[in-house]
Amino acid sequence: MNQLVEFIGNHLILVTLWIAVASFLIVLVMQGKFNGVKALSSQQTVNLMNRENAKVIDIRPVNEFKKGHIIDAINVPFSSFDEGKSKLEKFKDKPIVLACVAGLHSGQAGMTLKKSGFSQIYRLNGGMNAWINDKLPLHR
Repeated sequence: MNQLVEFIGNHLILVTLWIAVASFLIVLVMQGKFNGVKALSSQQTVNLMNRENAKVIDIRPVNEFKKGHIIDAINVPFSSFDEGKSKLEKFKDKPIVLACVAGLHSGQAGMTLKKSGFSQIYRLNGGMNAWINDKLPLHR
């Protein structure tokens, strides 16, 4: 125990940075868990698309969407998501899976949809990077 106290005393900046990073990660995990938007793996997304006719909403910029996207996905860029969400009203009672580049923005977009009364919102865990890494097909 004395060594731990001595280490902390000698490396105060390092310990402070470690605590800050750990706190930040804990906040990110807690937001992801409790934001009401469940994360799905690529395989779970495929299953939801096939079994429940889920609609994929790709929130990447238009130029990235055009390079390749999930089949039948609708592009509503995150940068204009509030204005573009009106295109999604007809899917209000259907499962919706949000896909972004790496899974970071889809949670925010999902909360926007939840607040607008959408009931079945999911996000692609790891985003399109995970989809591509899992070697799933892209429509170009």
